[in-house]
Amino acid sequence: MRVSDFEEIVYSAGLTPPTAANIEFTHDEQIWRSSLKLAAGTSTALAMVASAIDDIWAQKTGNRQNIKINMTHAALTISGMWLLRVNGMPAIEALQTGDGDPTFGEYECADGIKIYLQNGFMHLAEATAAIIGSELDPESIKKAVRKWSANDLEVALTAEGLPGLILRTPDEWLQHPQGKILADTAVVDIEQIGEGPIVPLPEGLRPLSNLRVIDSTRVLAGPTISRTLAEFGADVMHIGSPNVPIIAAAQADTGHGKRRAHIDLESPTGIKVLKELISQADVFAQSYRAGSLAARGFGPNDLARQRPGIIYVSENAYGQDGPWREKRGFDGNVQAATGITHLQNQHTPPDGTPRGERQVAMAMNDYCTGYWGAFGVLEALKMRAQIGGSWHVKVSLGQTASWYLRMGAVLDPAKGLTAEKIIELTSQYVEEHESDYGVLQRLRPVINMSKTTPHWVGRTVLPGAHTPNW
Repeated sequence: MRVSDFEEIVYSAGLTPPTAANIEFTHDEQIWRSSLKLAAGTSTALAMVASAIDDIWAQKTGNRQNIKINMTHAALTISGMWLLRVNGMPAIEALQTGDGDPTFGEYECADGIKIYLQNGFMHLAEATAAIIGSELDPESIKKAVRKWSANDLEVALTAEGLPGLILRTPDEWLQHPQGKILADTAVVDIEQIGEGPIVPLPEGLRPLSNLRVIDSTRVLAGPTISRTLAEFGADVMHIGSPNVPIIAAAQADTGHGKRRAHIDLESPTGIKVLKELISQADVFAQSYRAGSLAARGFGPNDLARQRPGIIYVSENAYGQDGPWREKRGFDGNVQAATGITHLQNQHTPPDGTPRGERQVAMAMNDYCTGYWGAFGVLEALKMRAQIGGSWHVKVSLGQTASWYLRMGAVLDPAKGLTAEKIIELTSQYVEEHESDYGVLQRLRPVINMSKTTPHWVGRTVLPGAHTPNW
């Protein structure tokens, strides 16, 4: 990728390209069977993270760094969870519990329009089946969905806070009220939400040494934000709950370089513990639906008052504004809503295709939103060091998807690799790690910097392995 191409993609994200960074892109080969610029988009987001780290390092030391981004390596990261191995087995198989999401798939409604269902967790699947009027199996769902008009079913599911939606084309997404909002929305939004002191950049041998980050997010996008910050030395504490369902493979893929504790936010004690942690933190990241944490006193304005100088990160499915601001969604839902699934389906091998020739699952919006969220934190950190204040960083899978669409569907999918070839290629970019899950073969960090090599410190642990204190 040429520097001019990089700059054009950055502008399409609603941002300004860095002026001081020395960035080199290598291995610009297409690996995905997709018409979208997946490698270029992912590489751009990571390059912007690297440029912000370079700025921070220069402010701390007066020295700049050379940055290299291997675009093949970057492209592989959007399938990180599916490429992760545990004791030699795919993590999604080795760590799977239960039979997966029984509602998952595309279903045709009475009017011929397709509904896409991806619920992820059993309680959402059960609630979806109850609305549809079906049992928890694909055939029953198929029959029940055929009794609904697509719009009526989407409205009914959305009203109950469920992810299901109409499978749209890119043009249809642009006509949707939420699509119209995101069409011109920057891929990351950073705003000052309160006064606060000027806070010098944290001291230490690494760019983010002594930066305290609370990660209260789930699945892939939010945890990728904090995992990326951990690569550069941030002290990350992931907060979960033993009462909340998880996707174990996602936890294993995004848990590197973090402490992991459990807090029960349904109890007064849990709320007190979290408030104490926040009082000593620099960053608080959450992925709840818009407004849900504010009801518990943990909204962005609440924390700006309680902890002046906080950098608050909100990550969700469809953005912080618009009719779908509170709609649940996973990457698959967002791909279906925005027209990306429509584009990908044009290049999906038919049923019966040998396993090795199929495509590897990917979550480009999840992972890339994580990179953009990390970039937003770094930019807010720089602003806090210059003018002070509390800051709100807003990212969403929908913002990222709409940005991918703005880049255009211009590549030739036929040039992409089979799953077998991608898995073979992955071996060049993995490292082995002894973890609480077993021996992980994980993708190592993509960004290459001449003076501060990104890496994760410590053992990748299971949820709840640590006590919730700094």
